[in-house]
Amino acid sequence: MRGRIRHGRASTPRQAIDRSVQWILTFVRMTDEPESACVGKGGSRNDPTRNRCGCFLPDLTKLATTPSARLPARQIGDALADDKGMTDRLVSRAMTRRTASCSCGALAAACEGDPVRVSVCHCLDCQKRSGSAFAVQARFPEERVAIAGEWREWMRIGDEGSHARFRFCPTCSSIVFYVVDEIPGFVTIPVGGFADPAFPAPSVCVYDERRHPWVALVGEDIRHEY
Repeated sequence: MRGRIRHGRASTPRQAIDRSVQWILTFVRMTDEPESACVGKGGSRNDPTRNRCGCFLPDLTKLATTPSARLPARQIGDALADDKGMTDRLVSRAMTRRTASCSCGALAAACEGDPVRVSVCHCLDCQKRSGSAFAVQARFPEERVAIAGEWREWMRIGDEGSHARFRFCPTCSSIVFYVVDEIPGFVTIPVGGFADPAFPAPSVCVYDERRHPWVALVGEDIRHEY
């Protein structure tokens, strides 16, 4: 049984919305389909065009060429809200997944979605922590971060009395993540741990008065805090 979906021009905006929603929900259902529930067999399970049983998945790239792609996103979103469970799973699948790890790989932090804040800190303590002229870190909601591996903790009290708890690998001593008592519900991860040149750029620069004179952070949208 093939899962390809034919598409055509909808006669009304409502039909176009329904067609878009059906494409999306069918894709989610088929990628989650258990093997026992699917009669179609064959194909490689490493093939991204097929589900776990080998059945073909709908080609969502074609959705952009349909009339429904030009409809307001709010209308499609309202229609998807009728199937809340599927919508949540669809959003989860669409999230970017990144993993930061220590130098030896024994401790890792897997993150879903984009960070809520990426900052550069020029304070002297962060220079010591990073071993560089500044530190770059990304903040994520704690429910979007999964930690794997053993870690140890060292706490530092900041200039304004904040308590930062740095968690590092007991083998290679790399700091993989940390939490701040005064900012509950968030986990902060040094950006270098992701080893990803395409990681989102920082939007905040703090302790700018301690910045090395040869360092320049460029960009119109960067907020500088002294």
